[in-house]
Amino acid sequence: MQKSSDKQIAKLQKVLDRLSRGEIVQNRQLKTVLGAEDYARYFYDYREQTQLRDMLKDKPDEITEYERRLKAATFAYNKADNKSVKGQHKTAHKMFNYTYGLFERLAEYLSEKIAGDLDLEAWFDRTVETTPENSFGLSPDSFPQVITSRTGHCCTNRFDEFTV
Repeated sequence: MQKSSDKQIAKLQKVLDRLSRGEIVQNRQLKTVLGAEDYARYFYDYREQTQLRDMLKDKPDEITEYERRLKAATFAYNKADNKSVKGQHKTAHKMFNYTYGLFERLAEYLSEKIAGDLDLEAWFDRTVETTPENSFGLSPDSFPQVITSRTGHCCTNRFDEFTV
C-alpha cells in the first residue's frame, strides 16, 4: 500500500512540476492522477475562478477613482518620506503637509462615495469603517486597498484566497 501511495505522490509531483513551468497538462491526465471526485472539484473551482476574474475586470467608476486618488497620495507620501530620509527636513515637512491634505480628501471620498455601499465595500481588503474610533491615518498603510491591488500595503489580499 505504501508503494501505491508513493507512486501516486510521484505522479502528482510530476504534474505539479509541469504546471509550475507553465506547460500544458491534458485534462485526461489530470483526471487520471486526481481521480474523478477531485477532478470534478478542480473543474468546479476552475470555473468559479474564471467567473471571479471576469467579475473583477469590471471595476465600478468609484473604485477606479479611489485607486487613482490613493495612488497620487501614496506617491506624494513616498516623495516626502524620501526628502526626510535625505535630511531635507524643511522640504519634507511642506511635502508631508500637502500629502496629509491628499489623505484627508481621500478619507472624505471614501466616506461619502463608498462607505455604506456593500457592493463597493466588497472591493476592499478590509472593512470600510468611517467612525471616529476607526478613522484613517495619514499614510498609505492605514487605507483599505482594492482587492485586485498588487501593492504590499494590503493587510490581506482577499483575491489571493481564490487563485488557482
